[in-house]
Amino acid sequence: MRAMVIDSYGGPELFRAADIPTVRPGPGEVLIRTAYAAVNPADWKQREGMLGNFREFAFPLVLGFDAAGIIAEVGEGVTRFRPGDRVVTLSDQLWGGHGSYAEHVCVRASRVQPLPRGLDFRAGATIPVGGATAYGAVVDMGRVRAGERVLVNGGAGSVGLFAIQLAKAAGATVAATCSARNAELVRAYGADHAIDYTRGNVLNVLQAWAPAG
Repeated sequence: MRAMVIDSYGGPELFRAADIPTVRPGPGEVLIRTAYAAVNPADWKQREGMLGNFREFAFPLVLGFDAAGIIAEVGEGVTRFRPGDRVVTLSDQLWGGHGSYAEHVCVRASRVQPLPRGLDFRAGATIPVGGATAYGAVVDMGRVRAGERVLVNGGAGSVGLFAIQLAKAAGATVAATCSARNAELVRAYGADHAIDYTRGNVLNVLQAWAPAG
């Protein structure tokens, strides 16, 4: 399969197109034909070697954490998916697998979810990292409940837009920091209050909005 690989850590000029073997899915895994791979800050950090403390990575290295595509093959024991299913996934890159900058990506089936109805592959590829990060903050760690007030710092980013929606779905009132040009965007995603961090003192605005904290 074709893939974009790096042979060492460094700048974007290190990327090269390569032909590498297509990995066959083992037990509990699926092979996905990639339609879109999203680009996250973690990708350039990985390219520059900043994630090397998680594990030792082998070169040539295929980057990419997010993907959307079609199930091409399922491994032994996988019953939830079948070839032809439209899905989104996190890659197994941090666990020794290939990233998503390739024609195919092989991942554990537990990392795969059906592509939400009404979304195309391009939109679907933006879900895994941003959505999982926001869910971890708002639901798993924050345990946001109805009636609470929630600040999303950096509301116009990928994680921020998911966090706004999750907090609103939980019944919270949401303020989001953003630049003036993104105020309408964060409101469109559900924010009750947009705070322009380029003007005035954000802390003072927050204290007026939520005097009880």
